[in-house]
Amino acid sequence: MKISKQRFSRWCALVLSAALLGGCAGWLPATGPSYSNIGSSNGADTSLNKQVNIIDVSDSVISQLSNITTDALSEGVPQSWRMGKPALLLGAGDGVQVSIFEAPPAVLLSAAASMNSADLSIGSGSGVMNLPEQMVSQSGTIVVPFAGEVPVAGKTLSQVEQMIRARLSKIANQPQVVARLSQNASNSVVVLSDGRSLRMSLTAKGERLLDVLPLAGDAKKIKSTSIRLTRHGETRFISANDLSRDAGANIYLQTGDVIAVLQDPYRITVLGATNANAAVDFGDDGLTVAEAIGRVSGLNDYRADPRGVFVFRRAERATADVNDSERTLPTIYRIDVRDAQGMMLAQNFRLRDKDMLYVSNAPSVQLQKVLNMFNSTVNSAASTVTSVNTIK
Repeated sequence: MKISKQRFSRWCALVLSAALLGGCAGWLPATGPSYSNIGSSNGADTSLNKQVNIIDVSDSVISQLSNITTDALSEGVPQSWRMGKPALLLGAGDGVQVSIFEAPPAVLLSAAASMNSADLSIGSGSGVMNLPEQMVSQSGTIVVPFAGEVPVAGKTLSQVEQMIRARLSKIANQPQVVARLSQNASNSVVVLSDGRSLRMSLTAKGERLLDVLPLAGDAKKIKSTSIRLTRHGETRFISANDLSRDAGANIYLQTGDVIAVLQDPYRITVLGATNANAAVDFGDDGLTVAEAIGRVSGLNDYRADPRGVFVFRRAERATADVNDSERTLPTIYRIDVRDAQGMMLAQNFRLRDKDMLYVSNAPSVQLQKVLNMFNSTVNSAASTVTSVNTIK
């Protein structure tokens, strides 16, 4: 007996429909939850709403969120770091040059002149001794004729001059001492940028945080730059916005500081029905939902549900729910971009570090998957029937 293609096709359709009605539709592949899965209940007491806050974005929501600090990395500059210009202290490896002057009659240096030192000059009854450059030893000392071994590590040049003068005053006539830093080996900071490590020497002028940025690369990207400063084992993130808003944040650098200059330090993830799924980096100049969608070439015309543009944000006590500051549940912000007002909301809603932007599939996409599965099943069955009838 031959099997009718039409009868077999109807039988397959009935079986497939029963399977779908029985829950097999949930087996269909998808890039993520649908609009209805995320929260079409609008505040109903569902299991999802017990786990997260679902907030429809409006102008008032954006206004309230804008009053909360949005620089996720920025921690500001602690008050203890806002000090005056630090003193330049000598350390092991520094090169120091010392000159000694003696008022007339030059008792000490006149006697030393008989030694015919090439670095000794005597004139008009006064004496000047220019000592060759010395490197501060590992023990932190230099050697000065007639003064002996002088501990200089951890001292300023002015303090070194006073120490040497005090020692010579007992044997010289009104001695004067000038010490000069000829080689700066111990007063420096390390600057990390774009995989490079640079050593920046500090001078008596006093370098500040903004002096580091020209070493880090493109000055045009300063708005998207953040600085990670490590000092005495403590690390703080300082944004370019901090430096522009607060002049006091442009602090003096100190020996041993490690400064990492970070370009576009924030990152969000874009998933779902967009033309590209990607991690999107941005800086302190910020990023809105509309800009993020533009970065991934927009919504997919054949898949996206314009009602279902969602921002998933980790729990924060002060921001999880703008209407209930005591709740600390994660938050889902929902934006409907089907009209101009929704597009303006997307343009004004600012994203934060580690946010996830997700666009759900339109309901028709799942229906199309069902139809494709049905057509594939029917065509396969029809081919089987044809083969069976041919054999008979």
